[in-house]
Parts: sequence; structure tokens; C-alpha cells
Amino acid sequence: MTTAEALDKVQEFRQLLDLLDKEEKRPGIRSEINQLMPLVRRIIGMTGQGKTVTIGPPPMIGGLVMKNINPFDILFTPPYGMFNDILSYCIDIIDSTIGVLKSDDNSLRSLRKLYMDTKRISQRWCFHTAIGYL
Repeated sequence: MTTAEALDKVQEFRQLLDLLDKEEKRPGIRSEINQLMPLVRRIIGMTGQGKTVTIGPPPMIGGLVMKNINPFDILFTPPYGMFNDILSYCIDIIDSTIGVLKSDDNSLRSLRKLYMDTKRISQRWCFHTAIGYL
């Protein structure tokens, strides 16, 4: 995938999130978002723009505190009625990803190489660590 193709997909996803934010009743919008999400999340990972959030209930109510949650995981099922907050986090992540992709035509290629090198190193580390415990 080229940087231009990745940019097109991420911008298409951003437009779908805008429609979701405006609460337009376009049929199939949720389905389109879910179908594009794996690809967009992969692009976000390659650009290094992924972020996590910590979500907690109001102190007077108490309850589950969710730590290190990817906002895309709870986009359609946010806790404590936080739909607008989660959606704004997702839009911020998408916007920063678009900025990285626009900054350099070769950014995706160089980031993919870095991502694959890091993945290879972590796989070797896990393998050696697992062997050490056998």
C-alpha cells in the first residue's frame, strides 16, 4: 500500500466518523466503519500515532476503572455515556495520522520498515525469553 492509498483510506474513515458525530441516519455507516477499522488501525500503528485512554466513573458513583484502553475498541460501546469523548479521541488520532502521512510521501515505507524491524526484534526477544524458561 502506498502512502497516498493509506491517506485516502484514513480520510475516508475520518469522513465516516464525522457522519457518526453528526448522528446522521445513513444506513450502513456503522458497518462501513467496522469494515475499515482493521486497516485504519494498522495504518495508525505504522505511523506510531496510537494512543490509549484511562476511563473511570465519577467518584461519587464508583465502579470499574478501565486502563490502557484503545478508544477504537469501545467506539460503539463506551462506558458511562462517554460517546462524544471517545469519538473525539478517535478523531484526534485519525487527524494526527493524516498529518504524519501528509508530511512525507515516503513516511509509510520508512515507518513500515521500522515497524517490521521492531516486530522482528520483539519476536526474537519473546522466543529467547521463552526458551530461557524451559
